[in-house]
Amino acid sequence: MALIDVSELIIDPDFADAFIQIKRSAAIDDKGRMTLTETPSNRTGVIQGINDDVLKRFPEAADFIEGITVWCQSQLEVESPSGYCDVVVWNGQRYLVKIIDQNFMNFGAGWTSAICSKEVPSV
Repeated sequence: MALIDVSELIIDPDFADAFIQIKRSAAIDDKGRMTLTETPSNRTGVIQGINDDVLKRFPEAADFIEGITVWCQSQLEVESPSGYCDVVVWNGQRYLVKIIDQNFMNFGAGWTSAICSKEVPSV
């Protein structure tokens, strides 16, 4: 069990960055076509480039071309059978939330640690 609550540090302006969290949801229109709706929200959190330690802990992240780790107070979602993953927009780039680090929850109640990979534009 963690003994240090890092939540005060995460909101410190010396560490925090502004980013946009995009929630995505699908709906079927009256013609039977799927439409994807994106709802953006302004957020603040700590964002760092993905590093070797993360790749060692999460081998499934090893194929990320470019990635970031995000620590924030909002609930980020990974892709599931019932929905799409969230998108983090930071420094003008879009990143898909791929992994939520459940072990981080001890360090600050209500905080999320997520590993994101850069969105590859469709051709």
